[in-house]
Amino acid sequence: MSEIKQTYKQLEQELEVWRHGPSCWSCGDSGDVHQLDGEWLGKCDCLAAQLIDVTRERDQLKAKLAHQDVEAGTLAERMKAAGMMTVDEILAGAPLDAFTRHAGVNSLEAFGQWLEMRRREYVSMQARRTLDKREDDELYEWVLAHAGAFGEVHVNFRAAMSAREKKWVTRKGLSVTPKCGFSSFSATTPLQVTEYNDRPGV
Repeated sequence: MSEIKQTYKQLEQELEVWRHGPSCWSCGDSGDVHQLDGEWLGKCDCLAAQLIDVTRERDQLKAKLAHQDVEAGTLAERMKAAGMMTVDEILAGAPLDAFTRHAGVNSLEAFGQWLEMRRREYVSMQARRTLDKREDDELYEWVLAHAGAFGEVHVNFRAAMSAREKKWVTRKGLSVTPKCGFSSFSATTPLQVTEYNDRPGV
């Protein structure tokens, strides 16, 4: 009977240690596995180690955002001191915006047509230079940058329009999905595109 009591007591002690001890006995919730002599064996794959990694990544992003906020404030001060508009002021609306805006862009559908037109223009310019082995052209990098920029905006705009159309169909309870793209839209002021040349339009 005494042996049973002793075994029971040992089990109770072990369970108490497990209840109040670390969740991972390989790394002791430190994320690192070491030998008894202190030699590092590598990263642990337990949940505690993953939590440490996520926490470290979050703290790094937090520090980076704080640095960007300080840098943005410093940049705005420098721009004002130089007599320039700040980035926020430019994004809110600059005087030259009236000359940059296309007269036919008066709706989301018209904006989609204009965006597709500009992307096609720069992609065509890039393709012609590539096919003609004119990568050393002084305008090649400029064309490549504009093609990439308009491409990114165009792809995300189409995704947003597609999501909006699907929401409209769901809300109306229709059983059909409208066509994606802009061929089914009619703008108030159609954009006329006859041909593309090597001179970018405005």
